[in-house]
Amino acid sequence: MGVRMRAEKNVILIAVVVILLSSAAQLQARVLYRARRPRIPQRLWSILGRDTDVMSVAGLDYYVQLGLGGPDLQDLLPAINSTASSFGQTQLFTLNVTQEQDPSSTLLGTVRGYTVQSSYTGDSVGVEVEVLIYDDGTLSGTVSIQGVVQSSGTEVAVVGGTGDFRGVKGYGVVTFANATATNFIFHHQLYFL
Repeated sequence: MGVRMRAEKNVILIAVVVILLSSAAQLQARVLYRARRPRIPQRLWSILGRDTDVMSVAGLDYYVQLGLGGPDLQDLLPAINSTASSFGQTQLFTLNVTQEQDPSSTLLGTVRGYTVQSSYTGDSVGVEVEVLIYDDGTLSGTVSIQGVVQSSGTEVAVVGGTGDFRGVKGYGVVTFANATATNFIFHHQLYFL
């Protein structure tokens, strides 16, 4: 009986691998989204002990709105020696995330975290830790991001997630998109591996 059960499990695993390989190129209509698992009958997933409702994504593309003069960016600690540089200055933030550059476009969530200035020179290099709290009506969860942010060419690490983004890893590219009288706007493109 034990040999027969192992053989059945091997057949099921081979079937899953064939189905996964055959559907690897299928993408959903939305840019940067893909299904990690193909549609497999519920019975097969229940045999494997997995659910079929969880969707994963290849990445996210959104805009972060940094309001000027508002309560969404606050100093937590002052610079260690403010006459020489902003080194050590720590800021807390909670910023709106939108679908487009326009601050009035569809709200997708918020990013919350902190930045510590980590350069003695005036180049505004900081270490940033943030959590994206995301809900576009289809996908919902958090994505944890950290890295060294600079005035240009910022690449950050995606180090985990919850909800529809459970266990996600990858990287992100953050670029300055635009400035208005009331906002600095940053474009975030996250790529999940």
